[in-house]
Amino acid sequence: MLLSVFPVVGFSGSRSCPAAVAAALSALPSLPVGGPVLVGCAPGVDAAVRSAVPSAQVFAAASQRPAALAARSATMVSAVAGAGGVLVVCPAAGQPCPAGVRPGSAFSGGGSGSWASCALAVQLGAAVLVWSSAPLPVWLVSVGHSPAPGWWFRPAAPAAPSLFA
Repeated sequence: MLLSVFPVVGFSGSRSCPAAVAAALSALPSLPVGGPVLVGCAPGVDAAVRSAVPSAQVFAAASQRPAALAARSATMVSAVAGAGGVLVVCPAAGQPCPAGVRPGSAFSGGGSGSWASCALAVQLGAAVLVWSSAPLPVWLVSVGHSPAPGWWFRPAAPAAPSLFA
């Protein structure tokens, strides 16, 4: 299973959880996962992951203000990327990535924290696995493959060479 090769698996998703995604997430306890599961404190996809994996490390927002929610998501995505993990992203059904959301831009989802988290993960070099029924952004599909209908996997970016490594 794809998730078992990663030392950490993080999840980001819509505040509503489509039935197909909920069914896939309910299988999490029986799937081989390489290490800890990281997730946010939101309803929807986050709640489905927390229910399926009670041992998940939950990243809580300091408040429900947009800045606090963004800080929570950025902290969780940074933890996934820093550990060499994969971020599983499940945006709202049918919701394409908003214009202007892309790796390297400011952390703003244009109404979609899931897409903002995905862009940040790609920017930080983490692998991402995205479930989407909408067309995917070019920056995501420029590398990778579809392991199953509705899913897109973009592998981690190779580490940049360093003079001091």
